[in-house]
Amino acid sequence: MARKKYAPWLAAIAVSVFAGMAWMLWPAAETEPPQWPDHEPTSSYSTLGRHWQQPVQTGSNANTLSATGVAPPNDLGNEDNAGASAASIDLDQLQHALAHIAVDEQGRLIFDEVALASLRRAFEQFSELSDPAMVTQLKRYVEAGLAGETGAQAAAMVGDYFRYREAKASAEALWEHQENPDPRQRLEQLAELRRQHLGPAVANQLYGGEQAHQRYLLALAELRRNPDLAETERQQLRAQLRSDLRDGKFLVDDRGTDAIRQLANDSQHWQEQGLTEDTRHYLQDQTLGLVSARSLATSQQQKNHWQQRYDQFSERRDTILLSGLTDPEKVRQIDQLLGNHFSGDELEAARTYLPPHMRQ
Repeated sequence: MARKKYAPWLAAIAVSVFAGMAWMLWPAAETEPPQWPDHEPTSSYSTLGRHWQQPVQTGSNANTLSATGVAPPNDLGNEDNAGASAASIDLDQLQHALAHIAVDEQGRLIFDEVALASLRRAFEQFSELSDPAMVTQLKRYVEAGLAGETGAQAAAMVGDYFRYREAKASAEALWEHQENPDPRQRLEQLAELRRQHLGPAVANQLYGGEQAHQRYLLALAELRRNPDLAETERQQLRAQLRSDLRDGKFLVDDRGTDAIRQLANDSQHWQEQGLTEDTRHYLQDQTLGLVSARSLATSQQQKNHWQQRYDQFSERRDTILLSGLTDPEKVRQIDQLLGNHFSGDELEAARTYLPPHMRQ
């Protein structure tokens, strides 16, 4: 069940991931063109294009956002906007780029690989944009075209993505001057920037699959470079890496904790204990989610505290699993146990580590 669950997202993002690997192996900035997945958003969902109501604008450049900004719908053409510089954004292109982002029944955006490709395409036309005031006007335009929570969420997404791009550009400028850069360290620094500027949940939903493939490819490269391995051992380890990718273990950053490495032994013990397949997958997802939530810790002291709490939780979870209770009762007690060891923010991060569109 877990393997089937993760399988659909592997092919969907493989092309864009391989195209974007160069930035990790060399210090050049990310330059890959937006890659559109081969599938359409889930048919039960609507899209931003269907929700969009064109704001009423005036003036000869009503479809252009200038470097001095475009006012909200009723203020377009205001004299304060005169003298715009040559830098501008074609609003029709922006609207078209964002139109494919899916929206659920409650009007909330679905941050899947289509959303990520849409953002990349939308920002491609103004890659040099660095004026926060212009971004503010851009957000106001998006919010004016989309009603209610959908508009507010879409506008926030545009602003957050702009700030992330700015932070990413600054980080890449520093990386260019580093000698012998560590690709894995760069990847995790970039993942941290995404969590910081997009929020942990949105960052996971937009980039979780891509980051998983990048960690997998880096692990493969490290395996190939190891001169001490016999070919048979190398093939076995390569097969294990593929299995780990399918099982979602590369979706989280496991540096500094052995929880993921221990998961293989735990999974075998759970099977020997006679736990059902559903219960074993529940426990695996739980472990991966909790390790993902560890990223909320910003200091080594906080990371050490997380490890202490995780070890205590794991020990007490094992006690429950070894009891004679039914599997549903074990799950109920473990769910209750989680709240005794982890904060609400950590539990939310653990719950959302696997993007909804990957839960198939």
